Amino acid sequence: MPTVSLCMIVKNEESCLERCLLSVQGLVDEIIIVDTGSDDGTIAIAQQFTDKIFHFQWSNDFSAARNFALQHTTGDWILVLDADECIAAEDHQRIKELVTQEKSAAYFLHQKEYTNNTTLTGFYYNGAKNNTERENKGNTDNYLGYVLVENAIRLFKNTKNIRFSWRIHESVQPFLEKQGLVPSDSGVFIHHYKQEKGEQAQHEKMLRYLAIEEEQIRETPDNPKPYYEVGLIYHALGKYQDAITAFERVIALQPNERRAYHKLGRSLVKIGDYAKALVVFKKYLTFDETNSDVYGEIGLLFIKRKEYDHAINALTAALQRNPANILARHNLVLLSLQLGKKEKALMLLDEGIKKYTNQYSFNSLGILALQEKDYGKAKKYFVDGIALAPHSSHESTVSLYFNLIKASILEKDKETAVYYLSQLQRFYKGDVLALERDVRAL
Repeated sequence: MPTVSLCMIVKNEESCLERCLLSVQGLVDEIIIVDTGSDDGTIAIAQQFTDKIFHFQWSNDFSAARNFALQHTTGDWILVLDADECIAAEDHQRIKELVTQEKSAAYFLHQKEYTNNTTLTGFYYNGAKNNTERENKGNTDNYLGYVLVENAIRLFKNTKNIRFSWRIHESVQPFLEKQGLVPSDSGVFIHHYKQEKGEQAQHEKMLRYLAIEEEQIRETPDNPKPYYEVGLIYHALGKYQDAITAFERVIALQPNERRAYHKLGRSLVKIGDYAKALVVFKKYLTFDETNSDVYGEIGLLFIKRKEYDHAINALTAALQRNPANILARHNLVLLSLQLGKKEKALMLLDEGIKKYTNQYSFNSLGILALQEKDYGKAKKYFVDGIALAPHSSHESTVSLYFNLIKASILEKDKETAVYYLSQLQRFYKGDVLALERDVRAL
């Protein structure tokens, strides 16, 4: 049977490295660790799994470090992971089948990036069944759900003709293209937990990446890729005008780069240029009419412009393409209620909690029940919504707690009000003085 070498570059990954390496036990035959300057317990953890640990002088070039790791491999195939990523045990057999069948020289893996931000487009709740994703069985206890990010070529044959390019967001794609090789879909997910290190660490990482990408631009000023990556970083940093400039440069260099239109549209929305954003999103649809998120974003733009018929059409199109698009469903529910179309809103909400479980649907149904003074039904909806993420400080969970406590106060159910107020105070640091006063008055 073909052998598989895991290749990793690490620096100060003691908080997550063990989980990553445990996730590939029984799958890989060799582990290559390249350390670029750790001063924590990373090396000690790596030594528990392999003696093939090498040191590399960091040079602001991820490809150089990756290719250094490849030089030390002996396996027939290469699997590339970062320390904050995992492979689920259920996918081991699939990877073994791929390397045995050798139907392709390289495979891309899908990426699930776990998060508590339910407002991200393309967000899925953990455990929620839908038509596009199978239920995840990974280590997700600390997260409400995940978003799917761009696929990555992480499994490929070990040959000198396949190496990494680019200083940052490195990829073997250029080497594959030179040889006329097209990567295939593995059907396997990488589970990515980048949020674990906290917002400050992510911010510092983006600043480091920005400096490297700017260096890459100086080296290859006519290549669109580094401009695209810089645009993503500027957008994440809230520097939307700089992001717009970068994405427009991508389009000037590569007019058919549809991703740049999507990201440009989002940046334009952030600065309030809705008219231009709408034009850009529509241009994206000339390349890809299947993207549910883009239709959802167009629908929200039409709502802002008070063009409600167009908004309904766009949001409906978003759900037709992906019924699990939580934000599109939520916005269509709110718009339907605003326009007096309560039956349509209830249908969407009922479908939302039965097939595409999410906190927004439970919260909206609870609020409607409150308006009808059906406090028992309202409380049940709020409790069911809280159960999806009982200890999250995200606004969706906090709103459910507030509404549940208010419903309990209205029903004069002091026991329930006291219990959920105490639960809320365990993780929520915001102002609850008014709730406390009302609960005490029961």
